[in-house]
Amino acid sequence: LFRSNSRRDIFETLTKYAFPLSNNLIFFAFQNEEKFSENGWSVYQPVSEYHRQGVPNDKWRITFINKKYELCDTYPPLIVVPHEASDQYLRKVAVFRSRNRIPVLSWYHKENECVITRCSQPLVGMSGKRNKDDEKYLDMISDANGKSAKLTIFDARPSVNAVANKATGGG
Repeated sequence: LFRSNSRRDIFETLTKYAFPLSNNLIFFAFQNEEKFSENGWSVYQPVSEYHRQGVPNDKWRITFINKKYELCDTYPPLIVVPHEASDQYLRKVAVFRSRNRIPVLSWYHKENECVITRCSQPLVGMSGKRNKDDEKYLDMISDANGKSAKLTIFDARPSVNAVANKATGGG
């Protein structure tokens, strides 16, 4: 692909393939003629994957509350949540989260029962609003977090985004 190390050549080649129509090329997906023996849409089976991880169990449950994407349009149809959180309770928690993205299980360690959950920021705004349902839900996650008594929250956004979100009513 790259015959010389010139930055200009590299830039032009990347630009050529990044904008195929502008360079009279067809899209890569239309060039791929590889055949697969199984339907790609059925390769990932979420319930089977959660079972492989050891879920559901006495601390975590699978819920289909989002089967029609009515709770959160960016979450999958089934989500894993703390066992003690009812679907009705999840709806209450969702109103305090940006785009209703409540904390849900992403990864579960079978041996030590520690978890990784993900969510959007709470809608605290500039006044630092609180929501007791959201806080109780985080306590449920902490209680279900295996042998760890500590709940650590990481904000992966750049700090400027966090400040801007807070100014517009987010968190």
